Amino acid sequence: MRILIVDDNQTIVLLLSSLLKKWGHEVVVAENGELAWQLLQHDKIQFVISDWMMPCMDGATLCRKIRGAGFQDYVYFIMITAIGKKGGIVEGMEAGADDYLSKPFDSEELRVRINAGCRLLHLESELLNRNKHLAVAYKLLSRDLEAAAIVQRNLLPDRAATFGHAQFDWLFVPTSFVAGDILDYFRIMDHHVAFYQLDVSGHGVPSAMLSVTLSKFLQPELVVVDQSTKFSEKSLTGLSLFPPEKTVSELNTSFLSGVNGDFYFTMVYAILNLKTGELTFCQAGHPNPIFMPEGGAARLVGGGGFPVGLLPEAEYESCSIVMRNKDRFFLYSDGIVDCECAVDGEIFGEERLIKFIEDSRLSPVTDLNAALKSVLIAWRGGETFEDDISFLAVELNSRRMQQGRSEVSMNSDDIERRC
Repeated sequence: MRILIVDDNQTIVLLLSSLLKKWGHEVVVAENGELAWQLLQHDKIQFVISDWMMPCMDGATLCRKIRGAGFQDYVYFIMITAIGKKGGIVEGMEAGADDYLSKPFDSEELRVRINAGCRLLHLESELLNRNKHLAVAYKLLSRDLEAAAIVQRNLLPDRAATFGHAQFDWLFVPTSFVAGDILDYFRIMDHHVAFYQLDVSGHGVPSAMLSVTLSKFLQPELVVVDQSTKFSEKSLTGLSLFPPEKTVSELNTSFLSGVNGDFYFTMVYAILNLKTGELTFCQAGHPNPIFMPEGGAARLVGGGGFPVGLLPEAEYESCSIVMRNKDRFFLYSDGIVDCECAVDGEIFGEERLIKFIEDSRLSPVTDLNAALKSVLIAWRGGETFEDDISFLAVELNSRRMQQGRSEVSMNSDDIERRC
């Protein structure tokens, strides 16, 4: 260890230098605090043994300057003085000294105190090195997570997408870099659009990896047959062709087989007939969708159901409604309704979400997501949420569906019975 001796007494300096060199340390000498301070500013020294009473600058002042300098490496400071009063010891320690010795000092006592200081500096050095390694690792991890977030976001569908007379849009706010939520919509066959929202249990990378895997499972596989594009019905990639309840049931069977490890997920999977306006969906432990007919009150629809990947004997059923011109249908994750107010911890709840939807009925569906995000940020008191936030909105924009109405011939009582 390189040790700075600060003392105007040459006898003490010679004695200390002899002992320190005998114990294997390198010695640097300064006659007073001012010279010591100049050395410390230009030389890497982490250990100081200083007298208290010296000309130009005393030991206590030197110690205070060291503590206030903010050196990158910690400087261990031992004060040696003939002042034996309790008040002197307290003053020296309050100045920032790590240890204190009275003159005349015992050489063995000095040795063990120096060894204790060296151990502390060694531990501090190890801690700094570990923190540097952690900082590098965190930087690499952050970079990888940012890349993963980009990959996940690229899996999301186009914003403000239109399929025939149906308008889709979404909100997606991960609680960290990546999310356990995922959503999508895509056309299947000629007159149908499939869409879903799911929420994997837990948070962070493991949940996000499963959500990405599920999004790939649910995507239809396109093949070219006789120069025309069709959807294959191949394993899980053909699930989007199945009725919603069969899709969810197949997912439950597959993920109980060990694909998901210890995770489960909730979801709503739906198919909208663009020709008739009939919307059929299966709810699996996910929050109830919200349906708002034009000119009518928004209400919860759906039948609950079991989360996917929990029970092998779970059975799933679909529910149907008919969407007409200007009707809207919404899916949302529990991160919205469970969002806690920063002031009193009250949750946002379904009633506030329904009220927001009703109050926004005159706004374009593509404007709802930014507005909802602002409302949630104000409610939360910041842009950091405890759970992933996702919201999917669907609106039908056509009156030209007479054929669909005659085919489905469903009145409001039928809708309430079936959903």
